[in-house]
Amino acid sequence: MGTSGRTTMLKTRVTDIMTRADKHPFGSLATPLLGISVLYGGLAHLRRRLYALGTLKNRRLPCPVISVGNLTLGGTGKTPMVIHLAERILAMGYRPVILSRGYKGLAEMSGAVVSDGRSLLCDARQAGDEPYLMAALLPKVPVAVGRNRYRIGMDAVRRFHPDMVILDDGFQHLQLARDFNVLLLDARRPYGNGYIFPRGTLREPATSLHSADAVVLTRSGQTRGGECSDLIRRAHPRPVFLSDHNSVVRLLLGAGQPVAGMTSGQRPDFDLKGKRVFAFTGLARNDAFFRALKGLGAGLQGTKGFDDHHAFTEGDLYRIAMDAERAGATCLVTTDKDFVRLPRGIRLPLELIVMGVRMDFGEQRKVWQAYIERVVKKLAKR
Repeated sequence: MGTSGRTTMLKTRVTDIMTRADKHPFGSLATPLLGISVLYGGLAHLRRRLYALGTLKNRRLPCPVISVGNLTLGGTGKTPMVIHLAERILAMGYRPVILSRGYKGLAEMSGAVVSDGRSLLCDARQAGDEPYLMAALLPKVPVAVGRNRYRIGMDAVRRFHPDMVILDDGFQHLQLARDFNVLLLDARRPYGNGYIFPRGTLREPATSLHSADAVVLTRSGQTRGGECSDLIRRAHPRPVFLSDHNSVVRLLLGAGQPVAGMTSGQRPDFDLKGKRVFAFTGLARNDAFFRALKGLGAGLQGTKGFDDHHAFTEGDLYRIAMDAERAGATCLVTTDKDFVRLPRGIRLPLELIVMGVRMDFGEQRKVWQAYIERVVKKLAKR
């Protein structure tokens, strides 16, 4: 077996250990991972503590900052939540700006304005897939990216004069002061397998929950969300809300039609039931998307999962189309986050359905809206 094969096998073993709650025997690969996780967790706790005490100083923007983040690696719905908050703030008559790291984008280190609230100024390769998607779906909201969130935030404030900044994936970004922390937890496994990275998927100890001002349990419709909510409330005296992810069709691309940019439109009239589909994604949790398609009644003929943030090539899409046709699929399905990473101009031999996610607070919708409106109005008066 070559080096590449051994690396892939090791990565698979580590991922299995990180995601499963099973106990592993002493002396297995889980043992050194646990040792590293204890050290990593201790340093993360110390870092948060030093910022809380003021020993480590953060920097404050001249306007209120709402942070959206999570405790675990992988997708809990941060991007749909940021989009939801931006839409709510816009609807209230305020001007929001979104700041994001721009993970794996070419502008991550230097910083860039992805959208000025009128036009897209970067592509997904420059901006990173998630910031580009947010900019495309929120044509009236400026979006800026860069590792140094304070610097890009100050540039955005000077340029766009926002009433409020939304900090994407900001729970662990303690260098920038924030006025309100929204923490997302997946209701199915709010703390992953209970271990800190790399033994598990926790990015820091679960005690960091106390730094949140509000907790939103996502995917609560797929589990006993109410029971999970009660457990969180007992450990955390702040408000806890239940939400779910509603699948929406963002775009339909006909067979032979060239791949172009994402738009902010939707196709609520489109039904996946009975469609013979082949799904492909490059997400933190590809399996979650595949399960969602089955739940929508799609006839899933086959799937192909890639690593999170995978940069699709023409060769990838050629092989995907070949696999889909061999499986008897009549159309391809992917997510909006993946779609923005597809090579522009390529023509696929099958229809392509692009799916997105919207936050849904169900029976708590009015309670949540009233709560977040009170928070926004209070922050805007500062």
